[in-house]
Amino acid sequence: MKKNAARSVPNPESLVLTIPLPLTMHPAEVYLAGLGEGSRRTMREALNAIAPGW
Repeated sequence: MKKNAARSVPNPESLVLTIPLPLTMHPAEVYLAGLGEGSRRTMREALNAIAPGW
């Protein structure tokens, strides 16, 4: 095993979306769309509480 082997460090900018996902492909929106009408508001508020700005 090499002692000084170079380690690959990922570039954080390579993980940024260059264009926003359409709502039909956004995981949270797809999940919310599958809920009953009465549950969507409650779950959206819960998701916003744990991941603001999604």
